[in-house]
Amino acid sequence: MATTISVISIALFLLWMVCITTQTTRNQAKCDKLVKKLVKELKKNSCEMPVDGVWEEWTETSTCTVTCGGGTKTYSRKCIKPLNGGKACIGDASKTETCGEKGCPGDGVWGEWTETSTCTVTCVPC
Repeated sequence: MATTISVISIALFLLWMVCITTQTTRNQAKCDKLVKKLVKELKKNSCEMPVDGVWEEWTETSTCTVTCGGGTKTYSRKCIKPLNGGKACIGDASKTETCGEKGCPGDGVWGEWTETSTCTVTCVPC
């Protein structure tokens, strides 16, 4: 806002300088009209500048679907709406990531085959 005020101040000062250097009643009426028009235009332009939409920070919207063995969780974010014809936020409002990828305790893994007993029959070659 400070930038807008200083631009208005400078523009009004310059216009005022022109008006006081041409001190006739006719010019003063024109200057008053120009000053009013300039103030209105500068206020309009400073208040109606387009402002693009901006994403807020990601928020976790669900916890991991599992504690181990691989799952997913979701995040979302909100777009702060654009103003005065600014551009909408670019990108997705939600995302999914993997989680819980470590193995679960007690998950078994087959070992090598071992002989648990000997053959109960002796075979004779034919």
